[in-house]
Amino acid sequence: MPKRITALENLGVMDLVEMRAEIEREIDSKIAVERQEVQARLSLLDAYQPASAGHPIRHVSARRGVDAWDGRSRTKLKARKAPIKYRGPNGEMWSGRGSTPRWLALLETRGRRRDGYLV
Repeated sequence: MPKRITALENLGVMDLVEMRAEIEREIDSKIAVERQEVQARLSLLDAYQPASAGHPIRHVSARRGVDAWDGRSRTKLKARKAPIKYRGPNGEMWSGRGSTPRWLALLETRGRRRDGYLV
């Protein structure tokens, strides 16, 4: 198909509609060809059997870091307890993980610095 180089301002409405229809047909045909190529590649991949076909593949669930088989957490930070990093005036403790506890947020609004409660 030869390429047309025309000024679009000089074309009439019917010419532009016809051109748009032609472009849409060309796009649809190219999409169909691409789809066939992708389907062919997918069928090749489906036919592939890994060497360890006897072992099922683990899938990670939608929740991040959780194995779909046993539901146990796979994140390293969650598995261990964090050491205490801050201690409040009444013995309150915070590891520094998660959101700021109320006692520390209240002290900070009163003008105290977080550094003063480091352990």
